[in-house]
Amino acid sequence: MVHALRETDPGRFEGLLSTIVIIFAYIQFCIPIRQKALLTVYFVVLWILHIAGHIGYLIGFIHKENYYGIGVFIAWIIASTLYMSGLIYYRVIRGKFHNVQIRNKHFFHFISQLEIILAIYISIYGISHLETISRSSVAFFLLFDFFTGDYDRFHGLLIKAVLHIFVATVTASVVLEFVSVSVESHGYEYASIIADVVSFYFFIWFIFLQFNRRNFKQEPRHGQGNAPPLGTSHTTTLGRIMPRPAYTRTARTETQKL
Repeated sequence: MVHALRETDPGRFEGLLSTIVIIFAYIQFCIPIRQKALLTVYFVVLWILHIAGHIGYLIGFIHKENYYGIGVFIAWIIASTLYMSGLIYYRVIRGKFHNVQIRNKHFFHFISQLEIILAIYISIYGISHLETISRSSVAFFLLFDFFTGDYDRFHGLLIKAVLHIFVATVTASVVLEFVSVSVESHGYEYASIIADVVSFYFFIWFIFLQFNRRNFKQEPRHGQGNAPPLGTSHTTTLGRIMPRPAYTRTARTETQKL
């Protein structure tokens, strides 16, 4: 915003840093905090930090009378507020926890993907005369690995459709950005930004859906489903259910009776 108002040359890697750091704001839905008061404060603080940047850009576009930018960042502010409100509703009010499994291996894979993306984007951010527009698309691209690991557990058409549309809009945003950098066309740039905003709304929708257990396949409970009744079978070391052999009297038992 400051560079836009003063018409100075912005730093080359400021946008890249914010693009990487923002991913941790998006995965706040799985924060392992159980105290409701502390959890509410956490969500509100992250919302303030996130919304402050949007408001700054909004003020800058209002000063420049850029109505397209004003509309885009109003949409960002509404989406960020919706995300924060939904997290408070599901995590604090209803006491629900995330059903998408976030494991340590996802973070290590995230680091390996980040190295590849940095190798691509540093060359673009290093060109001073280009104005890079990546905001959330790179962060969403890195989040794919967190979500696709549970794809087989998804139940129902809605959550799968939302995830597919989310992936499609993120991919479109990244492709359009590279095209805009190549041909230096504002049309592709505007389309990339719109796809970026739309993908955030589908991301929010997906996060809200994953809080509902009905959108995941129910695992059979112990003693139910395919499990045999107690005392009628036993499991071998290979995991196969074998019938329990019938009880037979032994010679020792017959001798005791005599």
